[in-house]
Amino acid sequence: MKSTFCKLTAILLLLVTLIGSLPVVVLAADAPVLWVSPLEGEPLEERPISSVKWWYDDDDAVYYLFLPTACNPESLQLWLDNALFCAVDGYTVDNGSAVALLTVGAHTVTINDTDYPVVVMQSANIGTMYITTESGSMNYIHKAKGNKESGAMKMLDAEG
Repeated sequence: MKSTFCKLTAILLLLVTLIGSLPVVVLAADAPVLWVSPLEGEPLEERPISSVKWWYDDDDAVYYLFLPTACNPESLQLWLDNALFCAVDGYTVDNGSAVALLTVGAHTVTINDTDYPVVVMQSANIGTMYITTESGSMNYIHKAKGNKESGAMKMLDAEG
């Protein structure tokens, strides 16, 4: 009996040690999200369907903004989810504000005191299709062939 108790205690201590040494993973549910949309005239009150969400590349550990051909990178409206503070290359910007800071190339975007490397890229001479889903992402649709979700779509030719 004493031998079994000692073995169980040793196994329990080993498990606690192993679990305690695992890295803590923060769920991305409340992670900040950056969007940009082409600024056409006065800034809008709500994020339009033509907004582009940043995309994170796990291999490079970099966020990318892929701007369509017709979008002027020097005339964007910046949108934030789950963010109290944002700066682009050291310049403070507000949610929904017009910015000329996210030109094509590499930038540092600071959101809630965390720096994120962002590379802005722009396509050339191709059309653009924007898809907005009810959930805000395509994850559920891509998860299984039969999955469906309501949403909206906007298509533009290369000239916008």
